[in-house]
Amino acid sequence: MKKFTKALLLVLAAVMLVAVSACAPSTSRERKEVVIILDLQAYAGEITVSEGVDPYAEGQKFKTLELTTQAGTLYEAMEELTAEQKFTYSGTVSSATGVMIDTVDNVKADYYGDPSASYMIYCSSTDYANTEWGTYTLLPEIYGESEAVLGSAIAGISSLPLEDGGVYVILYQVW
Repeated sequence: MKKFTKALLLVLAAVMLVAVSACAPSTSRERKEVVIILDLQAYAGEITVSEGVDPYAEGQKFKTLELTTQAGTLYEAMEELTAEQKFTYSGTVSSATGVMIDTVDNVKADYYGDPSASYMIYCSSTDYANTEWGTYTLLPEIYGESEAVLGSAIAGISSLPLEDGGVYVILYQVW
C-alpha cells in the first residue's frame, strides 16, 4: 500500500507541475521582432537624456525603438536597449510585483507628487492586455503605422512575455 501511495503522490506532483507550467506566461527564447515606444508627452518639463543615450527628436517627447531579440520578457528587452544606450530607466524591485518603473530618461514619475504621475505599460498582446483596465491609441504620426488601440498590460515588465511583432508602450501618465 505504501508503494501505491508513493506512486500516486509522484503522479499527482507531475500533473500539478504540468498544470502550473501551462498557466505560466510563455517567455520563449525564440528570435522575435518587437517595438517599444517611450511616450513621455504628458511630462511638462524638458527631457535631458544621460550622456551617450539616444536623444529625442527635436521638440518630441517620444521614442520608437525597434528590437530583434531572444529576450523572453519586456524587462529583458529593456535591459538590452539600456545596454545599447537607446534609453535609461530605473525602478524599485519588489519580490511580490517585480520591477516598478519610476524613471525613464531622467524623467521621474512621482506617484505621490503634485501632480502625481506613474509609468503605465500597454501592449498589443491579445493574451496579456486588458482594454477594460485602460487603452492607448497608437497614432500614425508616432508609430508610423495605421491607428491601433492597445490594452493595459496585465503583468508587470518582469513577467510580461514578449511576442513576435508585439508593440509595447511605456507611458508617462499624469493623474
